[in-house]
Amino acid sequence: MKERGKFTGRAGLTGTRIRQRRLDLGIRQSELAKKCGISPAYLNLIEHNKRRIGGRLLLDIARALGIDPALLGSEPDASLMEFLALAAQQHGGAVRGDVEGADDLMARFPGWALVISRQQQRIEALERMVEALGDRLSNDPQLSGILHGMITSAAAIRATAAILAEADGADGADGGLDPAWRARFQRNLDEDAGTLATRARALADYLEEAANIQREPLSHLDQLERFLAAHGWHFPALEGQGGAEPGPGGENLIESLLDTAPDWLAAPARAKARTWLGVIAQDARALPARPFLEAARELHFDPAALAARFGCETGRVMRRLAFVPWDRAPAGSGKAGGTPGQAAGAEAAQGSGASPFGLVICDGGGGMLLQKPVPAFARPGIVSACPRWPLYLAFSRPAQILAREVAFHGNEAMRFRICAIAEPLAPGAVGEDPLLRGTMLIIPPQVAGALPGRAQEPIAPVEVGPGCRICPIEGCPARREPQLLA
Repeated sequence: MKERGKFTGRAGLTGTRIRQRRLDLGIRQSELAKKCGISPAYLNLIEHNKRRIGGRLLLDIARALGIDPALLGSEPDASLMEFLALAAQQHGGAVRGDVEGADDLMARFPGWALVISRQQQRIEALERMVEALGDRLSNDPQLSGILHGMITSAAAIRATAAILAEADGADGADGGLDPAWRARFQRNLDEDAGTLATRARALADYLEEAANIQREPLSHLDQLERFLAAHGWHFPALEGQGGAEPGPGGENLIESLLDTAPDWLAAPARAKARTWLGVIAQDARALPARPFLEAARELHFDPAALAARFGCETGRVMRRLAFVPWDRAPAGSGKAGGTPGQAAGAEAAQGSGASPFGLVICDGGGGMLLQKPVPAFARPGIVSACPRWPLYLAFSRPAQILAREVAFHGNEAMRFRICAIAEPLAPGAVGEDPLLRGTMLIIPPQVAGALPGRAQEPIAPVEVGPGCRICPIEGCPARREPQLLA
């Protein structure tokens, strides 16, 4: 916000940079003003960010200070600021509570700020690559097929070589093996060796390709997630006009959406998408977007209060919170407090009013049914998730909402608020055990104040990890696979 006679925020960093550079060089303010042909009073206003600067004057000041004008006049890139803040939260130690100091760092030491930001981006990229490769090593059917073929070829070579060695005898003498059969075994040996070499090359090519995390979807769950993400996790056609009225959600409408799906959406994933589009349409009819979000803001996005207000399942409320964009309701609607993320700039960070909430849905056996990811929250690809997720604890307390804070090992400062519940799919018959479905709403740190803080939670967050193969937690009693990097 601009105040009278003063420019604050990122727009005011130029003056701070000029002053810091001048002090570092030991130049007096009057001396620099004289070199640039301006009065010391005017330079003082510039250095205190009370006057904008640009053009010829910026070039003159940069020349007098011996610095690139771009380092004085350019405003910090929003993505760089974001990664600086993330680095402070994850690895900053004593500076975790001084995230706002990123602006000052960019002003005083732009070069070092750029280095830190790029390192954080590299760490994020490497973590995603490790997760993707670990998932592939465990579950990728293509990799499994290549390795199985290599083992088969190696076994055939060994068997053929053993026959020839036994026929030749221990002393190398001719064991009486018919020449025609010997030639056939040698030909088989040569063919199997060629096959093994071909499969080894295929493995090398595959591993090089696997390093690219922007890969074709592998599992049906992966395909479903990419299809929904391509639509922004929201289908206005199923919402009705402007999202104000519930849409029809008819089969023809759903089929028309599936007709536009990419070729990689295989038949099983297409069937899953058809099912979930039907669920989304039912949710839209039960909870129309505009009144739902107005109530959500009024009730501070509390799933339990919303479920009571609309008389529906808590899981349905969680799905709507994760899927309906926040801009579907007037920005000023609701009572005091507004959107929970306004103070932290959550909506601005998301862009286009998209919901910042993540979602995970699984069945009673722990199998993943649907995942909407959120940044920095490690999630499983094909394998089951961390057994320590509150989602699984909810199955021991059906129909009870669990509220927890979780943090990933080594990143305790980045806490996520979790709401989880296990609910029956349908009323069960007498004497029949109900089928439960678990739903977990993931609230990122920037909107962690979305829910009331009255839940009884442990002081320390629940420490969780990604898949067991790449989880660094030592001595975890829930581990079911050895560490890949142990």
